Amino acid sequence: MGCGDAAQNTGRPGGDGAGVDAGRDGFVEGPDASDGADTGEPDQGDVPEPACVETDSWFEERAWAPLMRDQCALCHTNGGPAGHTRMVLVGPDSGGDWIAQNLSGIRAVSLDEVEGLPTLLARPSGQHPDGHGGGNLIAEGSPAYDALARLAARLRGELDECGRGDLPIWGTGNCDDAPRVGGRVLRRLTHPEYAATLRDLVGAEVDTERLAPDDTGLRGVGSEIEIVGLLADQYREVAEEISQRMNLVPWLSCGLTEGSSACAADFIQTFGARAFRRPLSRSEIRDYLDFYVEIAVEDGFSEGLRWTVAAMLQSPSFLYRAELGRRGEGGRFDLTSYEIAAELSYSIWGTLPDDELWEAARTGALYDVQVIEAQAQRLLTDERATRRAQTFVELWMGLDQLDTVFRDADIYPELTREMRDDMLSETRRFVGAVWEDGGSLGDLLTRRTGTINAALADYYGVPAPSTVDEDGFGEVDLSASAYGGLLTHGSVLTTHALPTNSSPIHRGLLVREELLCQTLPPPPSNLDTSPPPVDPALSTRERYAQHTADPACFGCHDLIDDIGFGFEHFDGIGRYREFDGVHPVNAQGEILHSDGADAVFNGVLELAAELAQADAVAMCYVDKWAQFTLGVDTEQGAGACRVEAARARFLDGDRDLDDALVALVATEHFRWRLGEEGELDAPGADVLPLPGEGPFEAVPFDAGEEPNLPDLDSPREVSFTVDINSAWDAGYCADVTVLNIVDTDVQWSILVEIEGTITSAWNVMRSGDSGNVVFSGVDWNGIIGPGQTAQFGFCASR
Repeated sequence: MGCGDAAQNTGRPGGDGAGVDAGRDGFVEGPDASDGADTGEPDQGDVPEPACVETDSWFEERAWAPLMRDQCALCHTNGGPAGHTRMVLVGPDSGGDWIAQNLSGIRAVSLDEVEGLPTLLARPSGQHPDGHGGGNLIAEGSPAYDALARLAARLRGELDECGRGDLPIWGTGNCDDAPRVGGRVLRRLTHPEYAATLRDLVGAEVDTERLAPDDTGLRGVGSEIEIVGLLADQYREVAEEISQRMNLVPWLSCGLTEGSSACAADFIQTFGARAFRRPLSRSEIRDYLDFYVEIAVEDGFSEGLRWTVAAMLQSPSFLYRAELGRRGEGGRFDLTSYEIAAELSYSIWGTLPDDELWEAARTGALYDVQVIEAQAQRLLTDERATRRAQTFVELWMGLDQLDTVFRDADIYPELTREMRDDMLSETRRFVGAVWEDGGSLGDLLTRRTGTINAALADYYGVPAPSTVDEDGFGEVDLSASAYGGLLTHGSVLTTHALPTNSSPIHRGLLVREELLCQTLPPPPSNLDTSPPPVDPALSTRERYAQHTADPACFGCHDLIDDIGFGFEHFDGIGRYREFDGVHPVNAQGEILHSDGADAVFNGVLELAAELAQADAVAMCYVDKWAQFTLGVDTEQGAGACRVEAARARFLDGDRDLDDALVALVATEHFRWRLGEEGELDAPGADVLPLPGEGPFEAVPFDAGEEPNLPDLDSPREVSFTVDINSAWDAGYCADVTVLNIVDTDVQWSILVEIEGTITSAWNVMRSGDSGNVVFSGVDWNGIIGPGQTAQFGFCASR
């Protein structure tokens, strides 16, 4: 596996992607006294200078043994996937001066640079523009990154033969000097978030199956999710349908039959603020009011509002969650209290803020991290948090694929559509029970109870529940069976298998990538990745043994198969078995090359017990929530630093499932972001008070302060004609006559679409000079009686 041109990701010390454990394997963070490097400490008088450790010895002890031997050399070897690159490694048993041979190739990728960073560092840390065939192996700031940086500096001459000198700033050491916050983003609502938001906003139920596939997985709230043409059309259709069905009355300060533009302005402020999760700016209110007027002047008050709602529900301010903030010192952008409120509610509930959270945003209380934590604790007690956790686990375990994974019906006729639904329901109920009980990550992996129905009990071969709910599900004790914990659920085992059999690869990869957070690269394109052919004379375990025998396969499958073999007591659809065909099952397994989780085990229950107590799994769990809620890619060094404090807090606590969320909302990244010079503040930030300035109070948008907003009641009260009385190439003048067509006095105003730009007008007040202009009367002609008229005129340039 590579640390240069191509590599295999096999570990994440401290959760940061390094692959070995600091101290245990010889890595040290920061300047190493045995290197003779300058530690920056004051002179201690006669303290002797540390002994020199020359590069050959330093390489063998600090780089080869703890990292490169077991990771890089698995791919960067003759005949391996990276055997064609400049860095081809050999071991001590190769004969000759193996260290010199290795350092020659490593020096080549140390001297080569991309954007000022040695390729030796850029490739495995994911910072090279061409990527890395082995995936992201190490994280910037991790001990492994520091070791490679020091090796590169020695080979480049920036440190001397004893390691003395100034280490270049390549992001080495730890997160102390790294930014703990990310960039400013807009996150499109995922389909479940979109549906939940509409349900809570207007009471509308939206079938997300009608929308173009989201396929966002666990990283579903990332800013990279775009709105393609088809989805934009679908959003429009949904918005128009909802606007025609929704009940406008609760949002109105007037009746539908007595509507006015002032009432419409109030509606736009009130409804728009909740839809956009923030108060609207004055210009936004003006724009939506102009749009309302354009519709209402022809179709009346109610239709004007309905089409305004349709427009708002297609706005980026509704479809995207803003995490942009307001510029502070330097490149810092502090998120507004309303952005923090939305961040909280969507992270924990997957929907918009409730009244209490909205009030905390309005008062500015959410600028206090203690208030943020208190609100998070409150939100976590709501059933919406349970549903969010269930969704998280489904995506984390890949169970969104359960409904579509193919299984051969001739081999597995028992796996019906109904059985798949029951399996998913079992997992959702199990996760919900552990979550609401205040259970821990260990409970999720090892709890020996389940919530199943009679069909699942028969399927698994366990006792049926004695007491059931209205859906036929009830809790059962599984301690006398081979089942217990998430990894033995039929949903998980079925999703991660092959059409005709179990799959040590799929199941081992699930543990390696989703529970240990060690992302493996895809296999080389020229490698045959077909599963070994079925041979009745061999067990599944024996057939897969070729992976560890073939040098081209060994690097990855050494990390996968030995874990996957532990699942062999379960067939391709999650049923327990003692025999694989005629072969007794051997479920002995082993975790290798992990960050402190290495273990030998027999069967899934023992595997789960080992994982439940591993710090690496606990940190991985935090990372997965960070991806799901904040879109943070923890496989990159910068992303890892953003969640470092949350990892440490989770490790030091009880490791309850919801503790990860509380730890994440307390991070700096949750409250502020980094931006570039010239970037603008978040939309609407100009009307919000700064921290400490007191609560936000909306200034009433009075029809009187904006010129000539019409009262657009239905039916219409006046008609008008526009007569051009003179025209020339550059312009024209027109007379307008307004007629009262009802039997009461009318204070009139009309909307006229102007060609060109008005240069002068008389006997009238107007809202603008071009486009759709609202005209209303002045003191002497503003009110006209039944059948009476008022006249005014204007001139315009073309």
